[in-house]
Amino acid sequence: MIVAMIIYALSAYAVSIITGKSTYFRKVLIGRPLILFHNGKLYRDNFKKARIDISDFLTHCRNQGYFDLTNLRTAVFEYNGSLSLLPVDSDRPLKPSDLEIEPEQEEIMVNVILDGHINDVNLKKSGFERVWLDKQLHEQGFDNAKEIFLGMADTVKKTLQLYPMEVKKQSADPFE
Repeated sequence: MIVAMIIYALSAYAVSIITGKSTYFRKVLIGRPLILFHNGKLYRDNFKKARIDISDFLTHCRNQGYFDLTNLRTAVFEYNGSLSLLPVDSDRPLKPSDLEIEPEQEEIMVNVILDGHINDVNLKKSGFERVWLDKQLHEQGFDNAKEIFLGMADTVKKTLQLYPMEVKKQSADPFE
């Protein structure tokens, strides 16, 4: 067993040395990026090489905010399994630097209610008290924290985002 571990360690080390020095061996041993989509065309052979089906591809696109492929110019499947997307210029997200403005920096939202339970430690660390939380709950139409699935406090804007427990069933599944 120890011999197998030593052989594995030496081979892993050898592969890292070889792939670091040779681009040819890097492509052979690790792989190379594959263009799956470009200018409105899907490349089926590259889908097969990447061992990804169209449903997985669409899931990756949706995870990055692209529900419509016409908003994409190119999609590249990286050798590490991630998908890199290049939007068309007219649909790319507008950046503040495009408008020459400096936006206010946002801070991390703090979870103060999880699954109907108040997290007193996070509430105090974020600079809020139970009185403030109760007031926010009532202003948003809730009686108590047990009705809330997730409550997140914004320490800069001094606001509370609430997501209730109730779950309504979808009438249709758009991903079938």
